[in-house]
Amino acid sequence: ATDIGGIGCGKSILQRKQVSVMTKHQQITAILTDIENEMRAVELWQGQPPAAEAFESELPFAVDTMNAHEWLQWILIPRLYAMIEQGAALPSAFQIAPYFEEHYRGDEQAARYLVLLDHLRALDGLFAGHNHCRTRHYRKNHYWKSVIRMNISSR
Repeated sequence: ATDIGGIGCGKSILQRKQVSVMTKHQQITAILTDIENEMRAVELWQGQPPAAEAFESELPFAVDTMNAHEWLQWILIPRLYAMIEQGAALPSAFQIAPYFEEHYRGDEQAARYLVLLDHLRALDGLFAGHNHCRTRHYRKNHYWKSVIRMNISSR
């Protein structure tokens, strides 16, 4: 797995050069692997899928039938892998990190999701065409500091 910053962040010059020659598909695959590994680390990864009815949702992120991490594991990650395997055109831009930031807002254990959120921001950055290493400023971000402070002080 890569470091907290994802592919290339905090790595040696040689390692960053190797990352720079990776295709976008390879970079996405590596970040998806990081997301899965982090979900396992924070015990969000599930061994069994939700009920079949949960997949019939027509709402964004299946908010009416799945938790955010279920949607990520059972819908988004498999769809992205399938698109890569089929050589299909990938979305030109999308953002999922804001949804997860909002989902975990107010969670008393918000700090445990920071690495996962970093990986989701890195994924967003790749689809937006940005160097995702430049998008990893959440630790300096006042929003997250205040969320963590708020959760600690409410105990």
